[in-house]
Amino acid sequence: MFYCIHSLNRKIVGQLSYKRVFAKTEKTVTQFFEQHGKKNLTYHNIQHTQYVVHKTLEIAAHYPITDEQLVVLYVAAWFHDTGYLIAEPKKHELKSTEVLKNAAGELGLTDKQVDEINRCILATRYPRKPVGLLEEIICDADTFNLGTMDFWDTNKRMFRELLAERKDKLNKVLFDQETIRFMGIHQYYTAYCKQFLKQGKAQNKKQLQAASLQKPLK
Repeated sequence: MFYCIHSLNRKIVGQLSYKRVFAKTEKTVTQFFEQHGKKNLTYHNIQHTQYVVHKTLEIAAHYPITDEQLVVLYVAAWFHDTGYLIAEPKKHELKSTEVLKNAAGELGLTDKQVDEINRCILATRYPRKPVGLLEEIICDADTFNLGTMDFWDTNKRMFRELLAERKDKLNKVLFDQETIRFMGIHQYYTAYCKQFLKQGKAQNKKQLQAASLQKPLK
């Protein structure tokens, strides 16, 4: 299944067709998750990556993105969390760029494209300071769920993942407080996401705050 919304028959990366680059990228990352996947990663899994790819293309469709830029976005979206599988969470973005570099030859990417893709991957680190439209798109796609009804399912998945990951004490009340705090400082960068997700995020935050107040802190 190709997470693509443009025609797939144009030559844009060396001798590889547009369709082939997309297909090889999806196959490479999917196999990487199959080989290195961890059961405790209930949020940062292949489903999250597929979601980010889909939302990256959705956002990009509303801007005059060139073929070359679309390749950068597509590959960055697929690889952005691969580092989670082989490194500690705080260093996963940097590790993801290493995974991408190792696969660049097989994908037929140029050094220039690898640099641009890696900048997009690193732009997803916190605190976020995206530079340019491509970095803004990938950042917004990565947190697209905050402004939709998907938030409630993904929030549960994140809680389960952190329970397995963190050695300090964590309960649902503390997690909700951290999530509310995060949603308060989080921002969307593209005009598209500001228009269509900002209100939904505010509503989700409000509902989470109300639910959190009803839970006793243990």
